[in-house]
Amino acid sequence: MRESTDPAAATLARNLFLLGEAESLAEAFAQAGVPLIFLKGTAMLLRGLVGPGARAMTDIDILVRAGHRTAAEAAIFRRGYSRLAGGEPGEYVKESRAGMFYHSYVDLHTWLWHADESQIWQATAPVACGRTQALTLTPEAMVVHAMAHSMCSNGSLDAKTRCDLAAMLCGPDFKWDMFCDHVGALGLEAMAAAVLRDGVFLARGSADIPDRAFGRLDPTGVKRLAFFFFRLGCGTRPNAVLEYVLPLLINPGLLRRSFFPGRAELKLRYGDASPLSLLRRQSRLLGNLFRRLFRVRRAC
Repeated sequence: MRESTDPAAATLARNLFLLGEAESLAEAFAQAGVPLIFLKGTAMLLRGLVGPGARAMTDIDILVRAGHRTAAEAAIFRRGYSRLAGGEPGEYVKESRAGMFYHSYVDLHTWLWHADESQIWQATAPVACGRTQALTLTPEAMVVHAMAHSMCSNGSLDAKTRCDLAAMLCGPDFKWDMFCDHVGALGLEAMAAAVLRDGVFLARGSADIPDRAFGRLDPTGVKRLAFFFFRLGCGTRPNAVLEYVLPLLINPGLLRRSFFPGRAELKLRYGDASPLSLLRRQSRLLGNLFRRLFRVRRAC
């Protein structure tokens, strides 16, 4: 399979290839008895929120329960994947066979930035995936995840996320009341209000945001301060400072999780759960923070 010189045709070909891999993985997980949630582009394509050639996929994002990580990894290995050399824990690759063009990448998650495990798994809906069924987040929960993921990863609302939000919010199955209920249950009114009031990403869409949604999402009390920072995070350029501030506004427990991860996380990332590994983790986080802040200061 040779790569097309037509960008649209190349996107379509790669997406169809990765969707075929997603179907294979869904079947492998079902056989292993491991429930999974497809995230991001894979979920949008499976739910028909975008056309198969409209949004470029780079990898297959899968969420499983923390207790199923080992079984999930075994299922991935059985489909011919191996750990990605130099990648983060949970990243896998299946290199293309002779005569094929594409590699396939999988990113395995056991948690998300913005919610705990029970909240995530309650906000799911089944979807057909090849010869089996899989789960995705509901459209309303997908929107919240897209907002939180971009702001936590980049400290901004990147261009691809803006396009994704426009597609999801304009989808025929999107329900504003369910969206507001989900945002309220997570306590993320400030984030949602800031993003929706920015509204630039809807320029190419046709979403009609009802007044009652703004009324339910308007932050009150101390959340008004959080709203100010989320408004800053609605820019398109990555922001090194907000990359550290916004995750703590989205989920304050991330500070403890980042600096004091559990034994399982330390062993997965560093090979052991010794005090030395914990110190290594904390030193790396602080070093990254100071380097980013120093670059920002120099740029100013």
